[in-house]
Amino acid sequence: MDTVATSTVNLPSVVPGLNAYVDLDLPEDWADHDALELLATDPHGRTVMHWTLPISEPAEVAAKITGAALAPSEGEAAPQVTETEELITLSAAGVTVSLDKGNGTIASVRNTAGPITFGNGPRLTADTATLRSVTQRTEDGAQLVEFTFDGPLDTLTYRMLPSGLLQLDYAYSPTGEHDFMGVTFDYPEDRVTGVRYLGDGPYRVWKNRLQGVDLGLYEKAYNNTVTGESWDYPEFKGYYANLYWATVETTEQPFTLLTATPGKYLHLFTPDSPPRCHQPKHRGPLPHRQYLDHGCDQPHWHQVQGGRPPRPRQYDQPVPWSPGR
Repeated sequence: MDTVATSTVNLPSVVPGLNAYVDLDLPEDWADHDALELLATDPHGRTVMHWTLPISEPAEVAAKITGAALAPSEGEAAPQVTETEELITLSAAGVTVSLDKGNGTIASVRNTAGPITFGNGPRLTADTATLRSVTQRTEDGAQLVEFTFDGPLDTLTYRMLPSGLLQLDYAYSPTGEHDFMGVTFDYPEDRVTGVRYLGDGPYRVWKNRLQGVDLGLYEKAYNNTVTGESWDYPEFKGYYANLYWATVETTEQPFTLLTATPGKYLHLFTPDSPPRCHQPKHRGPLPHRQYLDHGCDQPHWHQVQGGRPPRPRQYDQPVPWSPGR
């Protein structure tokens, strides 16, 4: 992120236990920017504390990134839809996405640079749902496909824009108690080389380990650090809090996920357990496979009994997805 303005503020003397207001002398257009960074130093210039406070919500950041793509351009070809017995295929601007008619998941993705082995989702990380219906329609120049379900997963709505951007809206209504809940996709871990993302970092978090990270733009190479066994920090695999967007670098080609919903976690695969740990009780349950999860509520670090009550209903919209940069 680029710094557009800076200022130094001298803080008033405050008696311990009391509070004081401070005028930060912000520029008039401060609300048009993405974040406010605060650095507190002692009389010797040493850093005491550092904060990065978001100004723009994820929906605003996503709108800035995708604004031109979301509005159909004059003369731009409309998205095309084709259908077979098993697949519904959406295509626009060289991007082709095939959807499984039986469960609503992404079956394949391809753009002009070649295939991207991303798919087999979105699926719920817990529980299953039964497909009820599939409908198609054109809306504001985009091609929509909506899957409705019986069960905790309510709807999946795909929107292919003329620019080739794929937007996903989903809603689910979990019942009972779950250790974690969200939607998940598959991508081969051995093809991932790194990630560049806007969110809290540079470290992963756990539900009761949310401190120590800061909002920022981070880039890290893939590693398989196991706590207590290797020391390549910050760790790559795990949950990242407060996601805005992430570009996953791979040996195929990069792909980007964005979210317009605040407070989402991105799960980049599951950390390995220490090989010499004979009683792996150092963390709570995790998805049993190597997933790339988007927008999920993550589990606790400690082993817990029964989990926590779920939220009554979860909506996530929109989640644009873009093959390539």
